[in-house]
Amino acid sequence: MKIYLVRHSQTNYNVLGIVNSDPKIDVHLSDEGIKQSENLRDVLKDAKFEKIYISELPRTRQTAEILNQSHQKKLIVEPLINENKTGFEGKPVSAWHLALDTSGDSWGSSFNDGESREAARLRAVAFIEKLRKEETAEEILVVTHGFITQMIFGAIENRDRDEASKFNIPQGTYAEFDL
Repeated sequence: MKIYLVRHSQTNYNVLGIVNSDPKIDVHLSDEGIKQSENLRDVLKDAKFEKIYISELPRTRQTAEILNQSHQKKLIVEPLINENKTGFEGKPVSAWHLALDTSGDSWGSSFNDGESREAARLRAVAFIEKLRKEETAEEILVVTHGFITQMIFGAIENRDRDEASKFNIPQGTYAEFDL
């Protein structure tokens, strides 16, 4: 199976450097994010994906809807690929990074009723295992979030979490993998 792994395009919160993992908050693509998605749509117009998986967060749906204009596939909402719940909802990303850096355990620490990075990593691994066991499509599109793309990469390529966390798909772009 081929996976087109997409990181959602730029949002209003990305521009402001604010954390969001709550799907009820109005976080949407910026004008630049819409352009990124339209450009990616043109790049992927001839891809043969049969299904599209998105997280519960509106920015992945908005990105996928633009990409799907050439394909008209049903969007499958998959909570396993939601953004990691940092516990810093609506606060600067830099505050979360500082908390991780000073925690003494950047993988196991959780803050303010959030989840640890390890818990989010395990969700991404569970998603890949679910695809391996259940998915019959030959090509799929997955639209998710930066950290989750890293952990999906690690699960597919059998990389440890530290190595996987160095992998980067810029916003509004993609990488291809065989599963």
